[in-house]
Amino acid sequence: MTPQSSAVFLHSPTPWTVGDLRQSLDGLPPDATLAIYVATSPGREAWEEQVVVGLWKPEALNCSSRIAIILADMPAGLYLRAAEQ
Repeated sequence: MTPQSSAVFLHSPTPWTVGDLRQSLDGLPPDATLAIYVATSPGREAWEEQVVVGLWKPEALNCSSRIAIILADMPAGLYLRAAEQ
């Protein structure tokens, strides 16, 4: 097997605003489940599915940031957890 070459690249995704999200959700029923696919590396080469479970607003964090944090968790299902020693 030949080694793969590497190259440095600039990864600059465009962050969404609350307005972008609202516009994208327009027309969906209120009971639609929100899921997100989290990039496991820059450039969206691989994804990991998670479901949205909450939202932290800046005032809840006692800060003046203009960022809202969407909270995610793994989808419902059976998972193997390592035994505690």
